[in-house]
Amino acid sequence: MRQIDLLAQTDSLRQLGRDFATLRTTVQKLEVRPGTDAPLRLGPQILAINELVSRTLAQLTDLHGSQYTAVPGSRYTLQSLSSIVSTASLAASGLATTLYANPPDAAGFGYEPPAEEAARQAVTALAGFLSDAARQLDRCAATCQSAAAGIIRNLKNHPEQQPALPDLTPAQYGVLRKVAEGGARRYVRGRGRGIVVRAADGTPLRPAAFGTLAKHRMVSVDALVSPVVGQEITVTAAGELALYMQPTAHARPAVAPVAPVAPVAPVQEPPSRPHR
Repeated sequence: MRQIDLLAQTDSLRQLGRDFATLRTTVQKLEVRPGTDAPLRLGPQILAINELVSRTLAQLTDLHGSQYTAVPGSRYTLQSLSSIVSTASLAASGLATTLYANPPDAAGFGYEPPAEEAARQAVTALAGFLSDAARQLDRCAATCQSAAAGIIRNLKNHPEQQPALPDLTPAQYGVLRKVAEGGARRYVRGRGRGIVVRAADGTPLRPAAFGTLAKHRMVSVDALVSPVVGQEITVTAAGELALYMQPTAHARPAVAPVAPVAPVAPVQEPPSRPHR
């Protein structure tokens, strides 16, 4: 039985869910008109979905056969990941069908009434394929977050399976709890005066305590954003579990639960071809 970092897997699942949500938004905004530019519009999105499927399969492989399978309730998470692979693959198939259904000779549409009607029917069909793909991606995003929440819930319910976490001081717990309650941001002070971390309500957080939390990967900083405008800080799976295990019971944070999503793969309906 392989030993893996379950908390790192949980954080990766959450990021995977955010990436599915971002891709869903991109697909929702696509406007594919009958014509030859469809490969340019759809090709990158098909490749992006397949990349997310690959990442999902990697996580499923890591969890399968690891110590996590000994945790009661782990089967739900594994089934959820399998359903994501199936659902995302259907989304990629839907975009591929959109590409196939796109009339390559659309440049001739509009010269004759029958051709105009064919163009309208093609537009309707293409919009339906894109809508279905976006809906599948939305389900993938929700299932990722539900599966991640399931891992944390399993570890909370079975202390014997919880990974070892470093001891924190009351000040460090206080900073961690403040981030968990409403988030925080990290900024660069002007004229080279260093970094400042503030909670969502504007309260400054102790730099030393924050540094310890970051060192132990209990908080995550969005490094893709410049600290000049403020980098978002969130609590990781390790931080969430540390708060739950905090010796003082009253100090546990009010973290909104994530409703589970049934890991049932959708049934793919045969695509309709536009009239040519």
